[in-house]
Amino acid sequence: MENSEEIKLAVTLLEEEKGRVIEAYTSEPAIHLYTGNYLDSNIPSKSGGKYFKRAGLCLEAWHFPDTPNH
Repeated sequence: MENSEEIKLAVTLLEEEKGRVIEAYTSEPAIHLYTGNYLDSNIPSKSGGKYFKRAGLCLEAWHFPDTPNH
């Protein structure tokens, strides 16, 4: 496993309909993706609308989940 503190582009997300782009930079070797698969549509959004299933995601920079094995 590479032992680097250099910050590099790890992921680019593109939402084509409105042209939104998210770029995540990190020195960590992995990105964990969390999805909004179980969002509750009864909780209002900040804009007063409703959230819906799969309406969000989160990217979190970490080490590999099985790092002790390497």
